[in-house]
Amino acid sequence: MTTQLLIYETAVPVSSGRHSDCSVEVGANYSFARNVNSVPLMAVEFPSAAPEYPVVFAGAQDALMPAVILGVRGNENLYLSSDGAWQAKYVPAFVRRYPFVFSTADDGKTFMLCVDE
Repeated sequence: MTTQLLIYETAVPVSSGRHSDCSVEVGANYSFARNVNSVPLMAVEFPSAAPEYPVVFAGAQDALMPAVILGVRGNENLYLSSDGAWQAKYVPAFVRRYPFVFSTADDGKTFMLCVDE
């Protein structure tokens, strides 16, 4: 997967053959985001995120994307405690959706639901 996916290491398309016996445990441990100093933000999240995070627009010219800043240095997340608990009321959707992510198929028109194994 590309480096744009930040926290995903081995994201593969979800399939019944490969994942039929799998399940996801819901928890409050966000250690997987320890080395991420910013994450993308959707416009609908602005009212919830803005009181707690610096919101910036990153990218170049026509490809700007809103993001929240989580740390000042690379590989730094100041919103994560040593035991993996999130230290803010609002957790960005990019973090909450883990281990799932949508990816574009090779045709550029189809989205695939992927899971980070």
